[in-house]
Amino acid sequence: MIRLQFHYLLNRVSLGFLLLSAFALSACAVYASRFWEGMAWLDGSPVLGREEYVRETIAVARFVLVTTALFLNIHCFWAGNSRFAAFFLSSSRDRLPFIVAKLGMIGLILTGLCVHAWLSFVLTGFHLTPFFDWSMEEGVWFVSLWAETLVFGLIQALLMQGFDSVFSGIPPLLLFWWLESNGSLPEDAKVSVIFRLIPHLVRTRTGFTQGFEWSQIGIVIAGLSLLNLFIFRFRDVK
Repeated sequence: MIRLQFHYLLNRVSLGFLLLSAFALSACAVYASRFWEGMAWLDGSPVLGREEYVRETIAVARFVLVTTALFLNIHCFWAGNSRFAAFFLSSSRDRLPFIVAKLGMIGLILTGLCVHAWLSFVLTGFHLTPFFDWSMEEGVWFVSLWAETLVFGLIQALLMQGFDSVFSGIPPLLLFWWLESNGSLPEDAKVSVIFRLIPHLVRTRTGFTQGFEWSQIGIVIAGLSLLNLFIFRFRDVK
């Protein structure tokens, strides 16, 4: 099942989109470095330069990652692209390994893309800027991006199973932009409950902070995964 999902997901359309996403993640890190200004100019205000590099890279990276998660789940769960599924689901027992392999492969691809985003951030910072140094906190922020990508992907999978429409990607995208527009709350402000359910980093003056607990996000990811499994287990394969 894993090999089947791998070959199905990485067709020309999805592979092209993934390559475009990987390029955008690398390009945004290079652009945020401002390397063309020269090392002397960058070294003139290292603290401010580093803060801007981190904020710009993460802001663009999470948009690219969430958009890719929505695309992959629309592409994978759309009935027009899933007609082959009926040939591999001869009995109800085949449904569980099929959907587990499908969600697992999407999660694996998104994880690889998140690792690529982190490596682009770190390598670009080390080689093109004079102010970059490794920070464990920033590593945690990229883990948060990974978790947010998975949550949005699982939400999109639910919507596709329920409505089977490419337009079902609009509500998650609007939710993401709502989080972005309300994501500059002060650190001591009361964070909306939705920030506790979706690991969207809250902007601060010097970077980002978390408005959620990892235990809560683990429950959300597990709950969305189980709900997807349950729906696929009992719905008709179109």
